[in-house]
Amino acid sequence: MKFFNRVHVATATVGTGSLALGAAVATNMLTLAEAGAQTGDETTFVIEQGSDIEICRGFVGSSGATVTRAVVLRSKIAGVAGTAKINLNGSAKVRFFPSAETLTEVANRVAVDIAFDNASSGAAAANVQAAIDELFGKANSLATVATTGNYNDLSDQPDVVGIAMIFGD
Repeated sequence: MKFFNRVHVATATVGTGSLALGAAVATNMLTLAEAGAQTGDETTFVIEQGSDIEICRGFVGSSGATVTRAVVLRSKIAGVAGTAKINLNGSAKVRFFPSAETLTEVANRVAVDIAFDNASSGAAAANVQAAIDELFGKANSLATVATTGNYNDLSDQPDVVGIAMIFGD
């Protein structure tokens, strides 16, 4: 999943298919291509047309010129909440940002891997965990993979504590 900064564009797309992305709606906004999107990137976005909204997950095509509407996460069309696609009339705007569903998914995948090369006590682990708690403020959303012990599978690593944040698949 890729996130992109300050992308807000127009689309002249009509119907319920993939979006052809146009120019940024303001000079202080970026197009998807300007934000660094590549063909095949998975992302989330919201389509706004009048008072209707559609929050989608899709895939970037043509180096940022198009995006699919692969999965509708939420929509509200004519005041009715659901997961339907807006039948676009060519005047919609599209904003790219992480949806609540995406952020929840990422948070659930986060794992903290604390590796100790030849560590023999839990004191170092406790110090690292305290630093993580302070840094993130919410240790309950992190899964501690390993905190103590002698890890022979890391014997080729330097004698340091490594913390890895793992996002995605």
